[in-house]
Amino acid sequence: MGKYFDSLVEILKKGALNGEESMRFDKGFNVRSYLEKVVTRSALFDFPLNSEEIFPKTGKDVIEYNRYLADYFSMSKQYNKNLIMPFKITTIEDKMSAVSLENVENNQYMLVYSIGSPLEKDGKSIEESNVVCSKLKILDVYDDSGNIPLLIEDFCSIHMLDGVKLSANMHPMIGEDYSRRLNEDIVKSAVAYIEQLVYIMDPANFIIREESNQSKAIGRKMNPKKQNSFFRKTVIRPHYVCLNESETKDFLSDQSKEPRPFHPVRGHWRNFISDRYIHKKGQKIFIEQFFRGKSQIAGKNGWNYNVLVKESPIDLVSYNSDCVSSESTK
Repeated sequence: MGKYFDSLVEILKKGALNGEESMRFDKGFNVRSYLEKVVTRSALFDFPLNSEEIFPKTGKDVIEYNRYLADYFSMSKQYNKNLIMPFKITTIEDKMSAVSLENVENNQYMLVYSIGSPLEKDGKSIEESNVVCSKLKILDVYDDSGNIPLLIEDFCSIHMLDGVKLSANMHPMIGEDYSRRLNEDIVKSAVAYIEQLVYIMDPANFIIREESNQSKAIGRKMNPKKQNSFFRKTVIRPHYVCLNESETKDFLSDQSKEPRPFHPVRGHWRNFISDRYIHKKGQKIFIEQFFRGKSQIAGKNGWNYNVLVKESPIDLVSYNSDCVSSESTK
């Protein structure tokens, strides 16, 4: 948990990118400053599945799965977005990488992905890592073909070995073959991220916020004025998991100290296809999730859980019998 995200934290802690003022996509953009923003402000999801594992897990055939993806893009469009997301900057870490995406302007997105692999040098274990920061456009032409349309506008890559920068290149300054391979890697990372994002935003699946007592204590001591320079690793920061209805029940039953914890009821997307829906035929609507009981749960071994409910594609709330508090999804 947190391996690739934490390697990004280490890069910033060690100051490996200090002075990279020349690494700009355009005037006023600095790569290190943006990576600091990702590390300090993003909501981090610990995602148990690689993107290729999602399709078989849904139990759908290819046509149904493509329509499933199309429903997500259709709902996004209804809310004047190219991608509906749980948080403004959402980072998803799976077994292969950590990837973040932020909508910075209209359909223009900033993507960051961090990958790494263990190496051995002089009998010592070291970590080789690569961080890529890229501008993307998500094109508004999705149908049910299964192809997710996106356009890479610009990118830079940073190659690190054991926290020491070996190279840092902007797109125009690197070789054509390397640029082509990097383009392919960016596309694969972005498409995998979007498939995972669709799974997270599916009203049938639930988002659980996890935080340790240690993280809570550190959060209380943090000086808000210095927050942007305080880089927390996964274990000492809140993070999120996404589980389906039955997994949520099993997880909370196993982790909660309470004998009868929260009981989830999944939502869904409803398609109006019958001729009897005179005014709504062809439309899709979001049927919200709901649950019974308190969502804030004291767990075992010093962990705390808060189950979030999707009241709409853009409204994520924490609900219990006493109050409702909104999470920022904008």
